[in-house]
Amino acid sequence: MFRAPDYPALFAVFLGIGFQVYVLAFLFIGTMCLMLINYFFRPFLFAAAFLYSAGTAWINGFFTGKAMKSFGATDWCFAAMASAFAFPFYLFASLISIDFIEYLKKSSATVPPFTVIVMGFIWACIAIPLSFNGAHIAFKQKKVDVPCRVNPLKRKIPD
Repeated sequence: MFRAPDYPALFAVFLGIGFQVYVLAFLFIGTMCLMLINYFFRPFLFAAAFLYSAGTAWINGFFTGKAMKSFGATDWCFAAMASAFAFPFYLFASLISIDFIEYLKKSSATVPPFTVIVMGFIWACIAIPLSFNGAHIAFKQKKVDVPCRVNPLKRKIPD
């Protein structure tokens, strides 16, 4: 059944995606700093980016689960599913649209559609279980308390 959007959950998902992108950038820049930016290593760089993005799905699920738990949510399955599918869906929709434009322009850089589908399937087989595992571990841990206290009394804001 369709449920209404839960804004803290969406914020938690985007927070997890942000951590994943941050770690991805750090890993990929670190890989390039190891003198692997030579054009002989281009296949390695593609494979490393693919494996890094699939492997950091655990971080995405973990931070999404931590944020959801700090908001007081109890549905870790929704958090894990949303974090497992939001970033890959956006990324693969972008890649498929770029490949479709290259196909229409008859470019030599066009990737066959079957290759994109197989790579997406391999990525899903790695990333989805890792994201669910990260969210499950985050929900098993204790809740993170905020360091400040909010006054429950509402005060009138002067004009």
